[in-house]
Amino acid sequence: MEKQVITVDQNLRELCEHGSPAFPMTVSHDDLSLFLDQYIRCHWHGDLEIVVVQKGKVSYQIHENQLLLSPGDILLINSDVPHSAQPVKNSHVILLTTIIQPIFLYDALGSDIEKKCFRPFLKNQHLPYVLLNSKEAWIEHLRSDLYQVDDYFSRRPYGFQLKIKSLILGIFFEILTHKQDDLGSYLPANQENLRRLQLLLDYLHGHYQEPIPLQSLAENVHLTRETVCRFFKQMTGKTVTQYLTDYRIRQSLQLLSEGRYSIAQVAEQNGFSSPSRFASAFRRRMGCNPKEYIHQNPFL
Repeated sequence: MEKQVITVDQNLRELCEHGSPAFPMTVSHDDLSLFLDQYIRCHWHGDLEIVVVQKGKVSYQIHENQLLLSPGDILLINSDVPHSAQPVKNSHVILLTTIIQPIFLYDALGSDIEKKCFRPFLKNQHLPYVLLNSKEAWIEHLRSDLYQVDDYFSRRPYGFQLKIKSLILGIFFEILTHKQDDLGSYLPANQENLRRLQLLLDYLHGHYQEPIPLQSLAENVHLTRETVCRFFKQMTGKTVTQYLTDYRIRQSLQLLSEGRYSIAQVAEQNGFSSPSRFASAFRRRMGCNPKEYIHQNPFL
C-alpha cells in the first residue's frame, strides 16, 4: 500500500484543498502508520484544524512548542500555523481530524461574527493553538460534538450541513469563551519567513548525507549563524541539530527495510559519523536500536 504524505508547495503550504466551495470543511481518520515514515511532515494551511486523539500517544510540534497528546485530548490549530506530528516512540496513533475553512464559520468578512468573534482568534499571536486535556470535565461534550460531526459527515442525512455547522459553531463558542482573556492583536507568519524556512529545509534535505557546517546553512539564507539558529527554532520548534538528526533517522528506515546494507553502511549513508552515534540517535527517536527495529518489523 502506498504511504500517505502531506503535499506542500515551496513554502510548506499544504496543496490539498479541504472541503469544497459549496461545503468548506472535511473530516478524516488519520492513521499515522499509513503515512510515510509514520510522520505528518511540517506544513501549514489557512484552515482551522481540530484533532481528537482516538488512539495512541502523539507528539505535535508547533513553533517552539512540543505537545504530547494522549487519547481523548483535543488540539485546535490556528490558521497559518506550521505544525507536524509523529507517534511517541512506536505508539499506534489514530486521529479524528476536522479541517474547516474559516469562511464556513462566519460566511462573510466584515460581519459581526467575523470581526467580533473569529478575527480576535484568527489574528492572535498568543494562540497558535489551543490544547484541551482529556481530564478537563468541560471538554467532554466538545469531544462528543466532534464525534457527532464525524457521524453526520459520513452518513450525510438530509440537512447534515446545518447540523454540522451548528455543532462546530457551538464548539468554537465554548473554546473562544474559555480563551477570551487571551484574545488580542496578531501579526501572522509572513510569506518571507515561510520561504526562508523552505530554503533551509531544502538545504538540509539535500545535504543530510554529509556533514553540514552551520555557517554553510546560514549563508544559504544570508543570515548569521546565531540568527539562523534562533529562526529555525522559532519556526520548527527544534534546533537545526535536532531536526537534522530526526530527518536522518527517518531516511534510514527505508535502507533498513531493504535489508541490503549493514547497520554501519546505513549509518554512513545517512550522515552519521559512526554506527554507535547512529544507534544512540535511533534509540532515542524510535525507542529501540536498529537491530531491534528490523526484528520488530516483519516486512523487513
